[in-house]
Amino acid sequence: MQEIRYRWVLVASGAVLGCLAIGVVFSLPVLLRPIAADTG
Repeated sequence: MQEIRYRWVLVASGAVLGCLAIGVVFSLPVLLRPIAADTG
């Protein structure tokens, strides 16, 4: 029974990390313009 719970923890943590990675990728164009304006 413990193995089943542990597998779901791995699946959930992978989903969270995937969502964070996609958020970082999509936030780059939003932040790129102010960074370019500040650094010239």
